Amino acid sequence: MVTNEKVLEAFPAPKFRPYQESTLKAINSAFNSGIKVVLLEAPTGSGKSILNTTFCNLLISLDHSSIVLVNLHIPSFLSEYIHSFTFDHLSATLKSK
Repeated sequence: MVTNEKVLEAFPAPKFRPYQESTLKAINSAFNSGIKVVLLEAPTGSGKSILNTTFCNLLISLDHSSIVLVNLHIPSFLSEYIHSFTFDHLSATLKSK
């Protein structure tokens, strides 16, 4: 079980938008209750990528052998994801159709 405080510490930005903190807590609550997959639907520009990165950072911090797969429909988002991670030992591969 991961505390909300631990989740919030993994947030890679200097501050939260008003709804991001509560969204992270709600997602964490779902995971802590046994739900294994969470789908977040939110408008463009709402910060879905950074919320996802938060949980990726958390997973990697808890288990350094973790593999995180991020599927992006726009390849240019890859650099945004890479720069949002808080670990230096990451590698990324870009594959397109």
